[in-house]
Amino acid sequence: MKHGMVLGKFMPPHAGHVYLCEFARRWVDELTIVVGSTAAEPIPGAQRVAWMRELFPFDRVVHLANANPQRPWEHPDFW
Repeated sequence: MKHGMVLGKFMPPHAGHVYLCEFARRWVDELTIVVGSTAAEPIPGAQRVAWMRELFPFDRVVHLANANPQRPWEHPDFW
């Protein structure tokens, strides 16, 4: 069984995101869509997760909301 993953911010989801997820879905048996977010972004991550779940009800949509470093100087092990 093939499992694929698409990672994005989807802020907001647009036709390009839909195309990417649909393309990925054709190549795998199961697809996980990961919505990454930070507290500083203008559209809450929970809202974007809800949008993606509405667009892709048959795929797994998860929210990655951990405080991940966004720039190399924010963490010594960034690279």
